[in-house]
Amino acid sequence: MEPVRDILAWCCLCLSALAPNTAGAPPKLAIVQFVLHDQREDAPAISAGYRYVAGEVLYLSYRVSGYSVKSDKVDLRWQMYLTDPDGILLAPVENGAFKDEVTFNDKDWLPRVDHAIPLPPQLYSGDYLIHLRVSDETAQAMVEQTVPFRVRGRTKEKLDSILIRGLRFYRAEDDPAPIDTVAYQPGATVWARFEIAGYVFGEKNTFDVEYGLVVYRPSGEKLYEQLVAANEHDSPFYPKFWLMGGFSLNLGADLSPGEYTVKVQVRDKLAKTAGEQSVTFQVRN
Repeated sequence: MEPVRDILAWCCLCLSALAPNTAGAPPKLAIVQFVLHDQREDAPAISAGYRYVAGEVLYLSYRVSGYSVKSDKVDLRWQMYLTDPDGILLAPVENGAFKDEVTFNDKDWLPRVDHAIPLPPQLYSGDYLIHLRVSDETAQAMVEQTVPFRVRGRTKEKLDSILIRGLRFYRAEDDPAPIDTVAYQPGATVWARFEIAGYVFGEKNTFDVEYGLVVYRPSGEKLYEQLVAANEHDSPFYPKFWLMGGFSLNLGADLSPGEYTVKVQVRDKLAKTAGEQSVTFQVRN
């Protein structure tokens, strides 16, 4: 009977070696239950084809699983940031931590992180990324995850120098639509708006732009001149790719009828370059 016992013992050893050893295996740190919410916290998830627009608030949440507990405490650190298609940060990096006491009744607790991030006021169309990082200080473990989101906006362009475009006239300062027939009566106020683009950025996204204008009579004689009507200077966290400019002109009550020309000149003070655009308007009795 001794050989039988040897065979049984050998079979038991083989089965033991084949069985997976999961007892006591440490849990794996993970980011779980990630959700991009629809326009508010705790709302349902956005649709699969959703595209954000500049200035919109991005709401997201996620939970952390597989963390370690030591002396009834957890020590988790998290980091989150967004980047554009060129890898540029959209907003400052956000950091936080969980240092909570955990009891046996909390064994199924999954820490939750919530964010509400206003997107910059100007964004080009493209694929953007959310970067998540969670570290478990107790277990000396870390997990990273990137989540894409899409933005609907202008097509990115490359301009060689500063320029003015889209100079349009309006009846009033806040009119949404420009005038089709650009004609004013003597004594009226001329309102105009335009866009400036193509300027360069200095350190920390600094830009420095100024513009002025000259108005000419139908004869070509100079009627009005303001070399520096406005200056735009700023250092936003995320680049500001275009600027809105404008001006108003109070026409004299005795102004002669005819076609008047306005020349708007813009200067990039960092790049030492300039651009201009000329448009005309009619004065009619």
